[in-house]
Amino acid sequence: MYRLIEQAHDRDEGDIDDTLTLTKEAQSVEEVEAISITKLAESGWELVETNDSELQVVDEFDLVCDSDRFARLVENVFRNAIDHNDGPVTVRVGLHETMATATQTSGDQRTAFYIADDGRGIPESQRDQVFELGETSSREGTGLGLPIVQRIADAHGWDVQVVDSTQGGAKFIFTSVEIR
Repeated sequence: MYRLIEQAHDRDEGDIDDTLTLTKEAQSVEEVEAISITKLAESGWELVETNDSELQVVDEFDLVCDSDRFARLVENVFRNAIDHNDGPVTVRVGLHETMATATQTSGDQRTAFYIADDGRGIPESQRDQVFELGETSSREGTGLGLPIVQRIADAHGWDVQVVDSTQGGAKFIFTSVEIR
């Protein structure tokens, strides 16, 4: 009985933390710095119970961001990949190739990065809703994780979309980012 009460308390505490984070993350980012994506991804990975899942940083680059908020962003994407799959998953972080525009130099064609997993993915019919408050496919989920991701991306001036990963899972693509 005590264990059930403790689990309920932990869930409620997590819900409160997520709600506070959701409110804070909507505020614009003011202080940013260029930080190694490996360092950023590993910091977020440490916040998640990985259940034998694996993190792979495919490309090394510096991302201009608020490192604390980015840790929350990747924590929520990582947790989504792990919690919504039956077994361990491999999560990959890398550069996403984008088309060069007339204003870009030939060396400045990568203005996007991705976080992808090899799990079961997000059905196309649900992709428009995953960033809405309260949207969850899990009984234990709050439906706040991916809206937090959206708000953090918005606060940085980034766009985010979810598509199929080439590995079979979900792929979150973040565009309009500054990469060095």
